[in-house]
Amino acid sequence: MKNIIIIFLFFVNISTFCAQNDTLYLKRRDPHQANYPFKTDTIIIESYARKNFLFGTTVLPWTDNQMEAKNFGLDFDKVKISECKNDRPPFGPEKINTIKVTDSLIIIDINLVGNCCNSFLCDIQIKNNTTLNLIYYGYGNNCSCTCCFGLTYIIVKDNYLEFNKQFKKLKNVTINGDIKTSRLLK
Repeated sequence: MKNIIIIFLFFVNISTFCAQNDTLYLKRRDPHQANYPFKTDTIIIESYARKNFLFGTTVLPWTDNQMEAKNFGLDFDKVKISECKNDRPPFGPEKINTIKVTDSLIIIDINLVGNCCNSFLCDIQIKNNTTLNLIYYGYGNNCSCTCCFGLTYIIVKDNYLEFNKQFKKLKNVTINGDIKTSRLLK
C-alpha cells in the first residue's frame, strides 16, 4: 500500500510540473494613449516546449533552413544591427560589404534599406548546395521614413572533416535570393 501511495504522489507531482503555465509580462509605451504612457500585455505560455519569443533584430531560431545549413557545418549564432556603413544614401539595392571566413567563423556584413521603425528576423539558407543565402524579414511598427541599416551575420563554422567537405561546395553568398547581390564566399 505504501508503494502505491508513493507512486501515486510521484505521478501527481510530474503531471503538476508538466501542466504549469508560465507568464510573461510586457510593459511598453503606447503612443496612442496620452494619459496612459505604458501598456502592459500578459502572455501565458501553455507549455515549456512553446516558449518562443522574438524581440528586436534577432535570429529566427531553429528553422528548417538552419537545420539544413547544419549539414554544411554552419550554425547561425547571432546577428547584429547597426547604422549603414560606407555612407550610402538611404535608397538603393541591398549590398554585401564584407565577408570574413576564418577557421571557426563566417562574418558577413550587409547593408539594406528598410522602414525606420522595423526590426529584422534573420535566417540563413543553403540554395542548390552552392550558395549561402542570407534572409531577413522586416517587421514591427511602420513609420513614414526609410533608413539604411547594417546587419552582421555571425555564423559558427564547424571544422569536422565531413562538414568541411560540404562547406567547400559553397561558392557564393546572396541576400534574400537576389542574384544581383551575389558575392564569392572565398
